[in-house]
Amino acid sequence: MIQIRSYSTSAFRNLKAEASIIENNLFLGQAVLFFYENAPAVILGKYQDPDAEVYARKKRYPVYHRLSGGGAVVHAPDILNYSLILPMSRYPQFLNIEKSYSDILGGIINSFRESSYANLNLRLAGISDICLHQRGECRKISGNSQARKKARLLHHGTFICKRPPDSLVYTLRPPAVRPEYRQNKTHRDFIIQFSPFGDCSHVRKIITKAMEKLIGEKITDMSGIFHHGKFHTTV
Repeated sequence: MIQIRSYSTSAFRNLKAEASIIENNLFLGQAVLFFYENAPAVILGKYQDPDAEVYARKKRYPVYHRLSGGGAVVHAPDILNYSLILPMSRYPQFLNIEKSYSDILGGIINSFRESSYANLNLRLAGISDICLHQRGECRKISGNSQARKKARLLHHGTFICKRPPDSLVYTLRPPAVRPEYRQNKTHRDFIIQFSPFGDCSHVRKIITKAMEKLIGEKITDMSGIFHHGKFHTTV
């Protein structure tokens, strides 16, 4: 499995790089794990209308669309983004949407349970979230979405290593569709209230270990091709 870590904090560049892997048929036949953290930005699902998702008077942050569907999220430093890209010919079991979410997110939760963060009460919530039990309630710590294109699965995930600023969170309008476990919580109350992590470095290692176990392959780090221009020239 190829791992690429971006040190760029540009949401535009990172989303374009991610899309390039799919659109330009890069690393065909191989599993790819792509990590990045962005400067503050709002990221919308592929089909979402910015005016319906973002308060016009609060548009102080850039807004971008991603390749996958799902709802609007915020990106910021210390929110880890990961993309798992898999050839469907090698992993046909992930044609089933519910199984793909269950296996990928369940693998991440199990990896946390085998780490120094084993005491964290993490669980699957809805079909595509991981929540952390805090102050008597399960609060969102990871949101995920998927796309299937050019015979490949693209699984997007975010993991909140540090709570984003309220000014960024409140740029989002309340969603039209809410998972049952959210109830009527505001964005501020829905996500984790405090972080058990100092930064994203431990989380990145835990997710990497989970993906190695899920895919059954060791990591080959190819971050250098991104930073030396051999990869980014295609985006």
